[in-house]
Amino acid sequence: MVKGLSLLLVIAMILVVPPGYGQAKATDIAEMDMGKRLSEEPLKRWRDAGLIMEIKDLKPNRTMTRVEFFALVNHWFGLEEEDRYKNLKVAEDQWEVAKDTWYISVLETAQKAGYVSGYRDGTIRAEEPITRWEAAVILGRLLQGSSAKDSERVSADRSEVPDWSRSYIEQAQKTGYMGEKPGFGPKHVLKRNEMEAILEKLADIRPIQGSAKVVRVDAVDTDTLIISLNSPFDQIDLNDLRFMAATGQWANLSPDFVDLTITEVGIGVNRLGNTAIVLKTAEKLDENGKYRLPQPEQEYPGNLAQDRQKADYLISWQMDHGGWTKSMEEEYQRYWDGQEKRSKQLNGEVELGSIDNDATIKEIRFIAGVYRETEEEVLKQSVQRGLDFLLTMQYPSGGFPQVYPKRGNEENGSFVGYSNYVTFNDDAMVQAMDLIKDVVEQKYPFDNDIIDDEYRERLQKSYDKGVDYIVASQIEVDDHLTAWCAQHDPVTYEPREGRAYEHPSISGKESIPIVKLLMALPDSSDEVKRAANGALEWFEEAQVKGVKYIHADPNNVYFVDDPQAGTWYRFYQIGTHLPIFSGRDGVIKHDILEIEEERRNGYRWAGEWPQSLLRTAEKTGYFEEHVFVQTMKSTSTNRYGQRFQTDAYTRADSLINQQ
Repeated sequence: MVKGLSLLLVIAMILVVPPGYGQAKATDIAEMDMGKRLSEEPLKRWRDAGLIMEIKDLKPNRTMTRVEFFALVNHWFGLEEEDRYKNLKVAEDQWEVAKDTWYISVLETAQKAGYVSGYRDGTIRAEEPITRWEAAVILGRLLQGSSAKDSERVSADRSEVPDWSRSYIEQAQKTGYMGEKPGFGPKHVLKRNEMEAILEKLADIRPIQGSAKVVRVDAVDTDTLIISLNSPFDQIDLNDLRFMAATGQWANLSPDFVDLTITEVGIGVNRLGNTAIVLKTAEKLDENGKYRLPQPEQEYPGNLAQDRQKADYLISWQMDHGGWTKSMEEEYQRYWDGQEKRSKQLNGEVELGSIDNDATIKEIRFIAGVYRETEEEVLKQSVQRGLDFLLTMQYPSGGFPQVYPKRGNEENGSFVGYSNYVTFNDDAMVQAMDLIKDVVEQKYPFDNDIIDDEYRERLQKSYDKGVDYIVASQIEVDDHLTAWCAQHDPVTYEPREGRAYEHPSISGKESIPIVKLLMALPDSSDEVKRAANGALEWFEEAQVKGVKYIHADPNNVYFVDDPQAGTWYRFYQIGTHLPIFSGRDGVIKHDILEIEEERRNGYRWAGEWPQSLLRTAEKTGYFEEHVFVQTMKSTSTNRYGQRFQTDAYTRADSLINQQ
């Protein structure tokens, strides 16, 4: 049975605060004067848009709009779907309604469910009244499991009931959830109180499905959030919801949530008739709706005197092109003598710089940290030369090779292709891009004058080109996006070989940092979201469930049954999706026991690499500095007797600068 709607909410229940949460005490949380707040900006703007209204303004006998009706039937029939991976949805316009409209998800669900096709002119007229005839047709389709047909589209100014729809009207009357009066003509609109009566009767025919949810959270000011629910509530217990901000690092996939301090609470509704909560926080958010935990002044982490000396050593080894190389840790503990080679990787007499194994990246970060303390020009110039090296080595397509200049010579057969290909192996390109991003965003130790705005713009363009390359190089199989190889061609974007035992393939390991980079991009393009979604879906499909990999297994088995485990191969053959194992002879095998023992045990052929990323993508998505609402418990009951889906996370979007 559907409970009757009470427009009075029990504020005492609303203001119950969970013990130990670190939020304001219940006595410190004020009841918001909704009338006053909604008459002032910024809430006035969103009241006019229908995102938040006073409960008293939503009359029980009001005419229902089409979108309000769609929202209700979407919920009743369990049509609302959770995005598999959070905050990666590619939004699209629905009919004539723009994709950034706050209720666009309602129309997306209606479109996908297929119970409505719009008018003949291609519109949906979401905020116009819905007629009893349209309601009968939609309910009939949903009960029968049928979809709208293009041939059933009508003009918005129709004057008669189409013959094809009479069976739906007869069904509604025969079943008893809709009466004949006041009629089914074009002017006979559906009222909310009649819809409530329909639901009372519909409950016995088709009980409501699903659960109560938080469907969106919007930061509308630097201290104000609107939490939109998917249904109307008579009472809300604040214990059910946790309001928090992520203070952890995306690199570690650990959000480290802290609770926000709530100072004021107001309860309203939106134009769909669903409950909306307005919160004011003591913490201030930025214009993107993010919260950064106040940080004490960063103290230098090492011995400055010793590190200043080490910086001089590093600068002496810095090559003319601005880069450093790998495997020179011992040499870097002293000055270059002016004669010996500054790199162990050479092309003839040309010394090669590298980003393999964090080379050049760690030197730039180290010297920048010392410069932050000393502000010595020689250190600043060294960092800029290192950044120049990264900009120079980047291919016009946007990819970064492992070394620069090129390694080997094609003419004499000494060409080492994998070093010159765009290199995702060992996170080389991603680490270079992470460094560039930190410099652009002035993160420690680059939170100073180490570069000017013009140089920062150059770095941003470099970063954007890198993203473009990543998206363009994603491997597609049978029209489905998968992931990436460890190396790719800088011109054709095709996957390329590495060492003899590293074949062109889809990598279950090297693709992880690439996806993390894409998920962290602010205001991601649709192409970036599709790329990340495609890779995450591929990780799910590529998992070998019930199998555990044992590296260098002394029992010579390597892959053993384990119902609790999940494994990903390092290399998947493109097209067949079979695992690739290979010895130093370069012959592809699909059974690890068919390659020599040295390579079996000397290389990591499988692992659990994507597991943490998949869990995070499904639970929160990218979280760093974002505000979230988590459903903690299910004490509150909505009008239809449903409780909250627990342990669900909804990230706040920013409407602060949206007009």
